[in-house]
Amino acid sequence: MPEGPLLNVASLKPEKKALFLSVLGTRLTVLSRELYLNEGQLRDIDQHGRAFNEMFHKIFGQLDHIFDKTEQGYSDDVFEASLSAMAMERGIFDQFRKAWNSATEYVSQNS
Repeated sequence: MPEGPLLNVASLKPEKKALFLSVLGTRLTVLSRELYLNEGQLRDIDQHGRAFNEMFHKIFGQLDHIFDKTEQGYSDDVFEASLSAMAMERGIFDQFRKAWNSATEYVSQNS
């Protein structure tokens, strides 16, 4: 999980959790654009692009879980840990932490 989370996502009501996930996804899409701006790092685009794509997949899966109220989906702690680990492994942890903190700040201010 990113350093110093600004709120406990697991404690949020489903509506706020959905808001958090949608803001997190939006922030990650903006940050993933940095991949296209630095042609000197073309070899990293595939690795980083796949990481962002996998994160989006997990985020949308969690949203489905919240809206469908099914038993499928990750527990909050496993979800957070898996995103953080993926970001670390794929070399995009700084971007992920920035998006995570931005989303938590947004939800905290709009609660």
